[in-house]
Parts: sequence; C-alpha cells; structure tokens
Amino acid sequence: MTTRNILFEDLLETIVIEESEPSYEALTRWIERFPEHQEALTSFFATWAVQEELPESVKVDEYRIANLMVSRTLDQLYQRAAKKKAHASGITLLSAAAQFDMTVVDLSNRTKLLDESILMKLNLRRIIGNIPQRCFELLSNVMVLATHEIQTLVTGPPIANSGSRHKSRTKPTLTTESFSDAVKASSLSPELKEYWYKEIEDRTKSSE
Repeated sequence: MTTRNILFEDLLETIVIEESEPSYEALTRWIERFPEHQEALTSFFATWAVQEELPESVKVDEYRIANLMVSRTLDQLYQRAAKKKAHASGITLLSAAAQFDMTVVDLSNRTKLLDESILMKLNLRRIIGNIPQRCFELLSNVMVLATHEIQTLVTGPPIANSGSRHKSRTKPTLTTESFSDAVKASSLSPELKEYWYKEIEDRTKSSE
C-alpha cells in the first residue's frame, strides 16, 4: 500500500485488518506513512480504542463495527470539508435564508428571540466566542438546517460589509464582539436580554 491515490476508506479498512489493536505505536506508524491524514487517523484510532473498551458481549459483529468506525471518520471529514467549502464560497446566514425566501426581518420575527442587529452580526461573522447552542437551534428550526450547518454559516473569519467602500491599500480591521455584547447593544427587551445572559452563563459553565 504505497500509492498516494489510495481511497481513505480503503486505508481505514486495511488498518483494521492489519492491526490487532489501536495502539499508539500503530497510529504513529500509519501517520508516518500517510501524514496528510494525521487528523483523521487520530480520530479513527480514538474511536477504535473506545470500541475496544466495550464489553465482549457488545462486540458481536466486528465487520459491522469496523464499517461503522469508517463511516464515522468519513462523516467527520465530510463535515470539516463542508465547513471549509462554505467559508470559501462566501455562503452566509442571510444568503442561505434567501434560498428559503426569508429576509433578516423574517428571521427575527420567526425566531422571536433574535433581533435584526444580532442576525446581521451573525451574518458577517462578527460575533466570536461562546455563542449559545440555543441560538443555533432557533435558526435551525426556522431554516430547516442542521445546527452544525448553522454554526458553520455564522462562525469563521469575519466578513466585510458589502456596502462599505475601503479606499486604503491596507486591509481594514473588522470589528468583532462577544455574543453578550451583541445582546447588550441589541433592541431586545430587558426580559429577552436576561434570557440570553442566562444562556451564555450556562454555556460558559458547561464548557469549563
């Protein structure tokens, strides 16, 4: 197996056949042979190691489990690739919403918990840090997209406002802020602001 054109799925299946266990030495050996797949191989071996810890009674169909591990790893790779593709293609929250015939006003009215200013900042990826999961869930329900797809749309490198004109030869500095600051500057009612502050606090605690 020396060809560089080998399919990654075939590579994982070969590893399962050739290796007796998901040891660190085996991981290092395969990474040396295929350094371009270092992250994916690490994820695969981690999943395999967890599977090895299962009781013997659970490990009934080793072939099915091997295929499951391959599928999980490939799915992770697909999600990472999709995120890079979305960022590279310039797809934003509002351009995705437009495909469902929704404007920023429609999103605000349907989510009921996000005003237009917060949505515009999310659209330009100007909000950084811990964005509450509830925010992704609200937009997911309204736009009928998976939460991880929403997260991909609103995170990443900040986007310049298309309506702005920058004549200087130097690259403009794009202002970013936390979700908490965005809520504070929004037109939301005091009650809704408190709601979001509580969500932010809970997310911060869960990530500690």
